[in-house]
Amino acid sequence: MTLAITDVRSTRQLAVIDGHAEKRDIGFGLGGGLFGGSGYGQAGATGYNNTEIGQVITLAYLSAYTRLVDQLGGLPAEGAAAANAQQAVAVTRPTGMYQSPSTQGTLVRPLDVGARLYPTGNKNGLMWEVKDDLGSQGWVSSITFDLAK
Repeated sequence: MTLAITDVRSTRQLAVIDGHAEKRDIGFGLGGGLFGGSGYGQAGATGYNNTEIGQVITLAYLSAYTRLVDQLGGLPAEGAAAANAQQAVAVTRPTGMYQSPSTQGTLVRPLDVGARLYPTGNKNGLMWEVKDDLGSQGWVSSITFDLAK
């Protein structure tokens, strides 16, 4: 069993993990002990529990998943919301990124059509605070971008 995690924004593979199990590894009550005996674990494993190949596949998946969670280090200290992927937007006409929520403010940098931006969630009228792929942060008018495809 192979599990891979890919960052969809950069298409970079963050982790690739293999899980392995053999017939001789089947020696414990998979349906009764998975996830602390909760009904969820029992329901998820019982479909494969009747066949040896199903049990091997389940063990291989659990092995890979456990190793993947260990490698990635779990959730950040800020919680699950901080780990959530951000929606990207793309610039639809030439514009600029400004230090303050006004087009009269100091220009951080010009933005070309197609530039990807990531809203931080802060808004002031039509101006949205964004970050770009280069690490710059500033304010952009919402009439100059649309959801990225």
